[in-house]
Parts: sequence; structure tokens; C-alpha cells
Amino acid sequence: MIIDAKAKENRIEDAERIIMKMKENGILPDILTTTVLVHMYSNAGNFDRAREALESLRSYGFQPDTNIYNSMIMAYVNAGQPKLGESSMSEMEARDIMPTKEIYMAFLPSFSEHGDVGRAGRIATTMQFAGFQPSLESCALLVEAYGHAGDPDQARNN
Repeated sequence: MIIDAKAKENRIEDAERIIMKMKENGILPDILTTTVLVHMYSNAGNFDRAREALESLRSYGFQPDTNIYNSMIMAYVNAGQPKLGESSMSEMEARDIMPTKEIYMAFLPSFSEHGDVGRAGRIATTMQFAGFQPSLESCALLVEAYGHAGDPDQARNN
């Protein structure tokens, strides 16, 4: 509970210090504590530590849920690594866990800024197949992607 409180206050160093004390006293973090660590590191944008915590969860036999996947994907996107986040989304879909609209919409600006029309288009299409209708924002992001890619005709089509 203390670690969770420190994580919510974004006091990462304090939470890590408590974890170290636990380990020094022979107390390994359980699944709930490790889940808190995944969210804490994801929110802080430290996707390497978030990935370590996720692997620790998997070593317990825990299968990530929607919240864990969402945290990891957002960590990847916020760290400028959306391609890594896409692999988490694919893993999620393979387990019949549907990404939220927010997850799809997190990918679009990242791919659009880099003019990655292939990935931006794939995300938009996958989003539609998942039942989310195109919005003004998603269409504008596709226009932006084509603009950055130097394809004004496709930008106009969108």
C-alpha cells in the first residue's frame, strides 16, 4: 500500500527505496506490487523499467490485462518508441483483448509526426475494424501523416 501511495504521488525514488528495503529483508514483491511498478514506470516514461516489471509479472505466470497493456503501450508511445508499442498491441489482440480507442489514438500522432503513413493507415484501419468510427482528429492525423510524407494527393483524399 505504501508503494502504491508513493507511485500515485509520482515519488519513484521513494517507492524504489522501499522495494530495495523489502528485498534486503528477503521480501520479494508480489503480483500486486509488481503491477503497481509497471504502472508507475509507465507513467514516468521509463519503459525499460516498466518492461522489467512486466517480465517479472510474467515470471509469476501472470497474464497481462488491459490496464497493464495500456500502461506499457503508453510508455512506449510517450518514449518515442511506438513500433515497440505496436508489438504489445498485437500481443494484446492475439489474446482477444481489444485495445481501447485511446490506445489507437495514442499511436496516430506519433506515426503522423514522422510521416509513417503505412503504420498510421494500418492503425486507422484496425481502429475501424474494431468498431471505432473515424473522427475529425483521426482523419486530421492521417492528413498530417501524408503531408509529412510529401503525398498531397492522399492528404486531400483523407
